[in-house]
Amino acid sequence: MSKHVDIVEEKLVGRYAKCTMCGKIRNSLMTLPFFEFRGEGSREAKEVCHKCGMFSKTIPTKNGKVCYCGTDTPIPNVCTNLGEKCVFGPFDVDWYYCGCRGWE
Repeated sequence: MSKHVDIVEEKLVGRYAKCTMCGKIRNSLMTLPFFEFRGEGSREAKEVCHKCGMFSKTIPTKNGKVCYCGTDTPIPNVCTNLGEKCVFGPFDVDWYYCGCRGWE
C-alpha cells in the first residue's frame, strides 16, 4: 500500500461518511464507492467554504479569502451568510455514494 493511502486510512479512524444522495451514514473507508475524504488536510478542507459551498479558487478575493457571501453580488439561493467571510477547515463527515439511486 502506498504511503499516501496509509496516511489517509489512519485519518479515517472514528470518522463517518454520508451518502451524498440519501444521507445514509456509515464508517469512512477508502473502499466506499466514490469516497471523498473531507477531513484535516483534504482539498475540501482547504478550498471549500463551509457557508456557501463555493471553492476558494472560484471565489473573488478581497482582503484575503472572502466568498460571494461577503460581496455586493451574492449568488441567489446559494449564499446564506451575507456579509461574512468564508470559513475553511476540515468537515466533520466524509462523502460517498451508497448506490441508492442505481449504478447506471
